[in-house]
Amino acid sequence: MSRMSTITPVQPTLPLPPPDQVYRISVDRYDQMVGCGAIGEDEPVELLNGVLTYKMPKNPKHSTSATRCRRVLESLIPVGWHVRQEQPVRIPNYDEPEPDGALARGDDKAFAKRHPGPDDLALIVEVAESSLARDRGEKGDIYGRAAIPSTGLSTSLTASWRCTLTRTRPVDIAREGS
Repeated sequence: MSRMSTITPVQPTLPLPPPDQVYRISVDRYDQMVGCGAIGEDEPVELLNGVLTYKMPKNPKHSTSATRCRRVLESLIPVGWHVRQEQPVRIPNYDEPEPDGALARGDDKAFAKRHPGPDDLALIVEVAESSLARDRGEKGDIYGRAAIPSTGLSTSLTASWRCTLTRTRPVDIAREGS
């Protein structure tokens, strides 16, 4: 019996152009591309700083941490707010990240025709496993520039689970949500 070996070709590493030569797309253009099918809704990408960026894959520990965050938030929020999990938020003009969790004003019906923006959000949560550097760096900068009141970074790297909050401005969700 003869065996054939399968050789997987090595993928070449393509050089990236200098940042000043990258064509950044706006959130409006990105949404148009998704709307017409040029970018599939299930593509593993998000728009960060005007560049299509691969989303990090989620392992079971990440998924469990994101679910725990959602459950904790749902048990604490007042009427007039809802928790979104792994859904886009629109940050004009060049960002449409998909955080692991977000606390948004109103109910989910309020966003049937648009994604929530900075004025609709009280909290963003990112669960950090392999994405710790990106969540603290690039995404943290994006949320900070958008003046989202609080961002949470949940780390599930050890047996103990914790969430660290960073506040950019105060928000009274008991008063604003109603």
